Amino acid sequence: ENTPNLDIVMDEVIEILQTEKIPCTVFLTALWAINYSGVVHQMANDTLFEFGNHTYSHKIFKQTLNQRIKEKEIQNSTRILELLTEQKIKLFRFPGGINSEKDSLLVESFGQKVIRWDIASGDAFGTNELESTIFDSGCFIINHNCCCL
Repeated sequence: ENTPNLDIVMDEVIEILQTEKIPCTVFLTALWAINYSGVVHQMANDTLFEFGNHTYSHKIFKQTLNQRIKEKEIQNSTRILELLTEQKIKLFRFPGGINSEKDSLLVESFGQKVIRWDIASGDAFGTNELESTIFDSGCFIINHNCCCL
């Protein structure tokens, strides 16, 4: 496989954001944060980065019928992300943006605000529609890294 090394790609992205002083909210699954804890610590040491919860294992909530599983996905991810980033996790993004109103209320009961996006790069589906696009300040852009955990 000809996939770029994630650590190198992330170092390049972090360097650009830091050089240009671009604040960024990064939504992480706990599994990704555990596997790439060095990258997480690097970002957490810079005030440009804030972190949001993206569940423990990227389960699609509408397809996960068991309420207890949903609660554990939120709780376990929050605990791990707060430990690794040393930040209070206040934001949450549903995998795929797929959820019910009841799911949103559950997230809010844990003190986290549900965040949507207004621009999708398409990278989760093998395309990159944003490569040469310039955006206004304040956009919520959904963009993924090259691996999914």
